[in-house]
Amino acid sequence: MANISDAEWILLDLLWTKGPLTIMQMVKSLEESKHWSKHAVISFLNKMETKGLVTSHTEGRAKVYVPLIDQTDTVVRESVSFIDKVFHGRMGVMVSNLVEQDKISDEEIDELMDILSRKKEH
Repeated sequence: MANISDAEWILLDLLWTKGPLTIMQMVKSLEESKHWSKHAVISFLNKMETKGLVTSHTEGRAKVYVPLIDQTDTVVRESVSFIDKVFHGRMGVMVSNLVEQDKISDEEIDELMDILSRKKEH
């Protein structure tokens, strides 16, 4: 699968959580956070269709978009790809860097410890 750009992630997340959506519904949902024009959204969606990330169908006068890729599978694949690329596949190095740079809260550390403890028990 082709790499997913930051803009494509934003649109995919919107479609995963609120979809299916029309172009105007997406523009409206993103107007406060992104200020993207209708034409920018159309451009992103056209590229996403070409990449096989989304598909569309017409309802009345509007095009309605739906994701073609599963959210969970995509998040896992992109997470592994990121860790492989940036940390040479070493999750511990990533976590260590986050802890050393104070980019992880005590609550997140507790959550990670709980997850790891449950995983180790199985």
